[in-house]
Amino acid sequence: IGDPRVEGGSFYIGSSEYEQGIINVIDETLEKLNFKSHELILSGLSMGSFGALYYGAQLNPQAIIVGKPLVNIGTIAEHMRLLRPEEFGTALDVLVSNEGDTSQASIQALNQKFWQTFQKKSLSQTVFAIAYMQHDDYDPHAFQELLPVLTAHQARVMNRSIPGRHNDDSPTIASWFVNFYNIILEDKFGRVQHAEKQNI
Repeated sequence: IGDPRVEGGSFYIGSSEYEQGIINVIDETLEKLNFKSHELILSGLSMGSFGALYYGAQLNPQAIIVGKPLVNIGTIAEHMRLLRPEEFGTALDVLVSNEGDTSQASIQALNQKFWQTFQKKSLSQTVFAIAYMQHDDYDPHAFQELLPVLTAHQARVMNRSIPGRHNDDSPTIASWFVNFYNIILEDKFGRVQHAEKQNI
């Protein structure tokens, strides 16, 4: 899913009609392919991780695979002032578009948009594979805040941490992202990825 009008899909959030439209497209595509929700994998890197987690919590997929997770969009916008000056102003646009201003109340409200959806859904049947940066300067505590929720829901979690800030080591994040895909495809769907395994 992509919206060419906004950078990175603007985290795929907006009006209730817009968000329901995204869910409808996924449901209709699953039906067209004769797939069930337990055959769905949602994934995303950085901005795309928000959509994978936010909509994944509503769609009951087999797995959600993310790298450099971003879930607190309000915090990301707030950190532009001192932590990341002049970098990733998109978060400010998303904050103002959804909440109307850049006040502390709006920052918290935008953060809660994710958590109110994510925390109230059943996540126990979904595998979560998360590769994250240890010193992320966009959403510093995303993984640490996700983990207790996933634990409470008894979700299966695979994770890998990489030293550095958000954009310091994208190749390693991408490598683990693909590795997580291969693990889940083999474990859940019997899809063997390597030729040497096929010859055994």
